[in-house]
Amino acid sequence: MAPVWFVLDDDDMIFMTRGGSAKGRNLARGGRAAPSVDQGAPMYSFVHVEEPVTISEDLNEMYRWALPISARYMGAERAEEYARRNAVAGEWLVRLTPESIVAHADIAD
Repeated sequence: MAPVWFVLDDDDMIFMTRGGSAKGRNLARGGRAAPSVDQGAPMYSFVHVEEPVTISEDLNEMYRWALPISARYMGAERAEEYARRNAVAGEWLVRLTPESIVAHADIAD
């Protein structure tokens, strides 16, 4: 398990990863992913999703998604810097489309 920066596009989860990384190789081999997103503060909530993935190496599409991903985690003022750094050859744009979702909110209530 490894953390990733992501954004949502309707119900789809969009993130980027290095194609040659263990995560990239596993995604390419299996064509599926099962990420979990948690709220690590009280009242604690989580979402676990099992999904098929599509992988793109299109640099224009990658940059288009790298901007909102970067803005979410680094702020709008640094989004361009991080998008240019991350939308490069060797990176993959990954789209996960939900098939099974398990979610629980306020589990420490």
